[in-house]
Amino acid sequence: MKEILITTLVEETMDEVKKFGYCQKSCKIFEYHFKNLLKYYKQKGIQNYSYDVSVNFLMEVWNIDINKGHFNYWKSRKCRTIKMLDDVYNGRDIKIRYSYTEPILSEQNKKMLDDYINYNNKIGLSNKNVKGIKNFIRRFLKYLEDNNLNVSNLNNLIINKYLFSMDKINKITLKNYIFMLKMFLKYLYDKNIINENLENKLPTLKRPKNSSLPSVWNFSELNQVLNSIDKASEKGKRDYALIMLAITTALRGCDIVNLKLNNIDFENNIITIIQEKTKKEIIIPLMDKTKIALMDYINNARPNNTNYQYVFLSCKPIIKPIMNTSALSSMLAKYSNKLNLNKKQKRGIHSLRHTTLNYLFNDNETSLTTITEISGHYNADSLNAYIKTDKKRLSEFTLSLKDFGGDITNE
Repeated sequence: MKEILITTLVEETMDEVKKFGYCQKSCKIFEYHFKNLLKYYKQKGIQNYSYDVSVNFLMEVWNIDINKGHFNYWKSRKCRTIKMLDDVYNGRDIKIRYSYTEPILSEQNKKMLDDYINYNNKIGLSNKNVKGIKNFIRRFLKYLEDNNLNVSNLNNLIINKYLFSMDKINKITLKNYIFMLKMFLKYLYDKNIINENLENKLPTLKRPKNSSLPSVWNFSELNQVLNSIDKASEKGKRDYALIMLAITTALRGCDIVNLKLNNIDFENNIITIIQEKTKKEIIIPLMDKTKIALMDYINNARPNNTNYQYVFLSCKPIIKPIMNTSALSSMLAKYSNKLNLNKKQKRGIHSLRHTTLNYLFNDNETSLTTITEISGHYNADSLNAYIKTDKKRLSEFTLSLKDFGGDITNE
């Protein structure tokens, strides 16, 4: 077996990546993953490439078993990084394995889709939601074209045939697709593009009883993470304030990265934001411990030689805002992995929101109205996903928000 320096192999792999037409954004993502891999090799004192060492890196740092199951986008990219490295090592060609070609629509349908997307933008849907709607409705319109069908002739039979054609998706995804289709059909009827309101003729799917339970933390785990943070360092002050904010406010990750200094009213102890997902304003109380943590970070650790108004900034030489939730999840996972907490449990930033809302649901002193306001949901039915925690997990979950803060010793 040939020996090659890991640093040399990484350089050769990146050269191949650029040759095969990956976009600049993808190249930066691969460079980021390779940087972490090189750091791991250095920590282990290993200079030459080893596939087994690289696989161990995935498991130890990211809790990813490369030989098991299907992964989400970010985990797939991490696995892809290791596989590309091995391809170059063994002389195999690198190919763009994941590509998406947009279906080409007729001019009439393309204009209809563009008008519908503009409508969704105007009513305030988030960019992420609009993107998902666009992709789904585009596929639906392409299905009609491929079967020589026209939107103006839509009926219940055609729609059901389309839904039955999607036999390889789970019930939760199908439920979301039906919802998007209902909204599109309502739009078509309101605009007099179709003569019959087909919205109410589509089936209604309930969330499957055996769907996956939301991931929550217990009291001991959260305090272990908080106690492990070096609150004397700039990075530690930032991470501590960020985690405290997440667990005591139930803010979504996207709202945390978008949080600006003028959103925080330290005098009146409130945070006022326009939610990224709903585009609606919410006002959240600021707990004392979270307030202290935020003030410590802002006054003593946050770079002051910047014009950025975002609260949470990178701790790197090039200062910039943290602009994606995956960075928050990676930060949280690193602390979790360092403490060898349950690796089968999801440790993304959204798990902290699940934790807080689960606690509030099972606190007899908190009304449903209050929970609805804090969560940023305006329909109580939308909160069903947060109360699916099993009884055993609830019995372990004894978090008391007023006592929470990482200052309590482990039981």
